[in-house]
Amino acid sequence: MSSTRDRDRRTQGSRRQGRPSGRSGSQRVQSRSLNGVGSHDTGYTLHHPNYSGRAGQQVRRLRMRGKRSPRSLALLIVVACIALLAIFGISSCVSSCVATRDAQKEEQEPAETNPVDSRVAYGADDKISQELSSALDNADKLKDIAANATAYSDDRIIELALREPTAIDFVQQLPTASKETSAYTGTVVKGTYPELYDWDTNWAFMDYGSLPLGLTGSGPTSLAMAYMGLTGKNDKSPADMAQLAINGGYATGASGTSADFFTSAASSLGLKVTKIDATENDIAENLTASTPILVELQAGTVGDESHWALLVSYNRDTSVTLYDPTSTSASAHSWDAGTIADSSTTLYVFEAADSTDSSTSSTTTTTTTTSNQ
Repeated sequence: MSSTRDRDRRTQGSRRQGRPSGRSGSQRVQSRSLNGVGSHDTGYTLHHPNYSGRAGQQVRRLRMRGKRSPRSLALLIVVACIALLAIFGISSCVSSCVATRDAQKEEQEPAETNPVDSRVAYGADDKISQELSSALDNADKLKDIAANATAYSDDRIIELALREPTAIDFVQQLPTASKETSAYTGTVVKGTYPELYDWDTNWAFMDYGSLPLGLTGSGPTSLAMAYMGLTGKNDKSPADMAQLAINGGYATGASGTSADFFTSAASSLGLKVTKIDATENDIAENLTASTPILVELQAGTVGDESHWALLVSYNRDTSVTLYDPTSTSASAHSWDAGTIADSSTTLYVFEAADSTDSSTSSTTTTTTTTSNQ
């Protein structure tokens, strides 16, 4: 009996301690007692299989892995941002290096330039390159004229530059130019007439009347062309003719020069002058005889203002050649004789006083200087 009681006590003790008899420590699992009705110990222990031994530890680890703390998420975001910034920085560095390399290559190998004017694209035709170069130069000069527009005493001077590209140099230089003049130094041949213009900078800056010769000198310039062609000499430039008119008080009138100047100056120049009627027949007859005709053209006909010009030849198609010292466009084409007759008020025929003069040409290059301050 005593041995039976001892065994029962040991069995109950083991149950109270939660350790089933007959199992080793490695087989122990978490447990709890199941109490009977009335809080009486039943002596039975329940074991949860999910939390027993190594299997329970693995389950707990897997569950913990599925949970991320806010700190872990923030750390992941920071790492991702740093990675993106690094990629962007590397990309920018590569682009910058490529651009720098290309720029250095361009510096080492400069692009080919137009041999006529570097402002014109390389490869353009030489003729068009020259035309563009001149146009660009004129544009720069016109900008200068515009910037100094108030420096001109008469708007007609600026209008001249806008109308005549070859007059731009004269107009641009006028505000600060010296009024000294030079003789015409080109070679002339008797029987041919040089095509001269009022705004030639060899004589355009001198005062003539109340304005520069470049604007008002059609009379002296026309007479100079007639003189050179009839005598074959170049010793009388438009500036010399203008000085003769100024000395005689003839730098007046709507056309800039009084008609009386031509009859007065002719003899001193070795010329003969005859006034003719403004008719188509008279024009044709005298030009056929190779005698030039000085014509005074009315305002609003060949030009906006009245001025002097020179008829130099009668052509096979019955047209006439006009050298107009105030207009390159008027000089560029032939005219109907009747149109010139209708546009004229006064006509003078010029011829050499000594018709037996055998001189055919002159290459005189002596420069004469006239100053009218």
